Amino acid sequence: MLATREHSQQELLEKIKKRGFETRDPLLAVQELEEQGLQSNERFAREYTRSKVKSGYGPIRIKRGLLEKGVEKKMALGSLKELEIDWFECAKRTYDKKFDSEIRDVKDYARRVRFLVYKGFETVHVKAVMGEWDN
Repeated sequence: MLATREHSQQELLEKIKKRGFETRDPLLAVQELEEQGLQSNERFAREYTRSKVKSGYGPIRIKRGLLEKGVEKKMALGSLKELEIDWFECAKRTYDKKFDSEIRDVKDYARRVRFLVYKGFETVHVKAVMGEWDN
């Protein structure tokens, strides 16, 4: 279960229950993996953040994903801060990868803004990439 990527404790608990492993206390089994250094929510948070940044996601979406996977809020925020990511550059790279033409009209502008918001970038990042709409 641990071979392909890092997993959060919550993910491992869900996998144990889903696959029906014979264990009396799944939480105890996961805690034992943590004690042995085979599982770490902190390490998972760093790897998850790196992976999502590489895929073009912003801080809002990454933080939400970490929280959904059972990572504590403080640890999630710490992983975002620790990696010292230039979110403006990340937003620009994501935008440039998706769009290579000029903005045609206000509808196209709005579509591009929605794309960056969907990817999880904050308003300040979106405005820096897109600027204000002007005819």
